[in-house]
Amino acid sequence: MEIHACKFLSDAAGLDAPTWDMTDSGRAQLIEALTTVFREVPGDLSFSALWSGDCPTANCTVTTR
Repeated sequence: MEIHACKFLSDAAGLDAPTWDMTDSGRAQLIEALTTVFREVPGDLSFSALWSGDCPTANCTVTTR
């Protein structure tokens, strides 16, 4: 599954920033999408949040709890 989250980012979001600056509505939409996926998929789930073509430089563990 691929989510193009560029529309969720604020105008201040930078390509080289360690985190993404999202709009409030964009953050809410992404939370809703991920909550749905986590609810429907049994067991552990892995996903990447990257710019197209980038490779991950860090891994973080998150939970829905």
